[in-house]
Amino acid sequence: MDTAMETGADSSKQTEGGNSGGEMASHITQRATEILEREDPVDFIIKSFERMHIGDKPTAKYLLASVISQQIKNTKGIQPKTHGRSTGGKTHCG
Repeated sequence: MDTAMETGADSSKQTEGGNSGGEMASHITQRATEILEREDPVDFIIKSFERMHIGDKPTAKYLLASVISQQIKNTKGIQPKTHGRSTGGKTHCG
């Protein structure tokens, strides 16, 4: 039987890391702060993307720009549309 069910705990309030209330684990917050203060955050995100999807660095930057633009209050963001040859990885990339 599931531990949450045995104890009567509401597992829907648990995050993937096991924290409740949407709190992020301190080591994740510390690493994110380190990236923001000492590294290039865009480069970090692009390298993370490349671990899951080989190639398409321009597409990765384009998608990142579209996500970031959604945070601008006086815009509706950029609606990305990828195009290219079939089997080019567009579906997996987006």
